Amino acid sequence: KQFDIGIDLKNLASCFRHTPEDLTATFAAGMLFSEAQEKLKESGQWIPLNPPENGTSTVGGIISANRFGLRRHRHGTARDWVIATTVVNGEGKIVKAGANVVKNVSGYDMNKLYIGARGTLGILLDISFKLAPIPEKRITFRACFSTPEEALGMSNQINNSPVEVEALTVVKGRWTAAKAKHWWVLIELMGTEQSLADQSTVLSSILEKSSANRWGEASKEDTQFYWKTTQFGNNEASPPFAEATISIPKSKVEQLVYNFSVGEPDCSLKILPASGSVILELTEGSDRSTFIDQVSEMGGTVEIIGSGVSSVEDRWP
Repeated sequence: KQFDIGIDLKNLASCFRHTPEDLTATFAAGMLFSEAQEKLKESGQWIPLNPPENGTSTVGGIISANRFGLRRHRHGTARDWVIATTVVNGEGKIVKAGANVVKNVSGYDMNKLYIGARGTLGILLDISFKLAPIPEKRITFRACFSTPEEALGMSNQINNSPVEVEALTVVKGRWTAAKAKHWWVLIELMGTEQSLADQSTVLSSILEKSSANRWGEASKEDTQFYWKTTQFGNNEASPPFAEATISIPKSKVEQLVYNFSVGEPDCSLKILPASGSVILELTEGSDRSTFIDQVSEMGGTVEIIGSGVSSVEDRWP
């Protein structure tokens, strides 16, 4: 699509105000998200969002697109962490919304309007977040299943258990290995040494009684590889692909995944069961209209991004 004006905000990156004792911080919209996290790390704090980005995404871009990551399971999306914004609206006026306090009872939370608006309501200048302490340690468990029903059933069982899950996702295909046929459940736990020992015991007991072909705690090196692959896909897989990000009622996730796996057995899927999010790989021959109709009938929405997506017409609705 053609456009009239393009505005580059890469130089709008110097603003940084951090109040560690209040667990709040403000960042310029053009600052890299990775840089923002590094600045907070010095005080043992972070924004507990992990959108899929390779170090080139800006704070403003992530908020404008409402990009969320696998920790949505526990920490939600940007709406749960943004507390204030400064924007330039269509009339060229600077508009401030929200406040740099963790709890704001001033009324309608206007800054939420700009999250996911893709700049249509104004240009973000800076964004303020509430923060959280960085957990002491993280561990990952991984379990392999033969069918999506088994994998999703185990996910539901873990979600309903006393285990405090940081992230849980079900993956198959490109997001595990180039030609993987099995369904993998990845579970991330974070906390103190003692709390993780207790949670690991409970989780191990659940997995041991399951129908998993194999399961276990991942090494530190494997943990980094598994989550990176789950975020970005396996580099050995080809050709370049597009992703359809589907939001659907949680009660419909299993049926939708079953339909996909039956209609296209070799498809690659990434599922966040607790939030009703399903990411489907679209290859060159994928029938977009068919799956969009399925999602629509189930009360869901679709957004397609990635290779081969050239216009907003590829986004629905």
